Amino acid sequence: IRTLTATPFRSLKDVPQGMTALKPGQVIDPLVHFAGRTAVTFADARPQTVVKDLSALVDRTRRRVTASTGELELDYGHGILAVRAPAAQGAGGNLAAETSIDLPDLVIRSPMAAGQILLVSLDGRPIAESGRMLLQVMNEERPSGWKTEPAEGGRRKILSIGHDPWRVHRLEGTVELRRADATRLRVRELDLQGVPVREHGDAKSIRLAADVVYYEITRR
Repeated sequence: IRTLTATPFRSLKDVPQGMTALKPGQVIDPLVHFAGRTAVTFADARPQTVVKDLSALVDRTRRRVTASTGELELDYGHGILAVRAPAAQGAGGNLAAETSIDLPDLVIRSPMAAGQILLVSLDGRPIAESGRMLLQVMNEERPSGWKTEPAEGGRRKILSIGHDPWRVHRLEGTVELRRADATRLRVRELDLQGVPVREHGDAKSIRLAADVVYYEITRR
């Protein structure tokens, strides 16, 4: 896309289909920003606006959008964003909505409704062959003393924004690496400064501890 118009989105029937040049007054599918890169030009004259065919990337039946690189998938029906890059894989959002989240090199199972689980390579190699990786886990967090009360329209009114320290909901779930050498990979729990504090078994099936945010995975 070379230029975007500011016409508000009205309904799907107003969105042009396929590769097309937009005419004044037409609208752009709002899911385009999840499918790939967009570019906006501010100019006195109106340049041509071109939208590529999104039919291979936007699946409204399954309510999913896949990035043009294939490395990101947004399941907006369940509220889950999956990362499938060679050196970074994981998922964030309502993880509890799926029994399991299958990625190229790992499987995530978690009852967290606002969880984030991401595995990244630390040695520049793909996860499938990396010798050093970092598993990062997070859940919903709030400051101590946070208070709200019901308000109109199903909303909530904030009574207190709270104070330090921040508190994180219990971390839960399992992460399984899809590697033939998973049982030979060493898993160690790290503190918030990245210092190893205890052994956590192997990477065949990592059961997440309730209070551990970081795990280091290395070859033995």
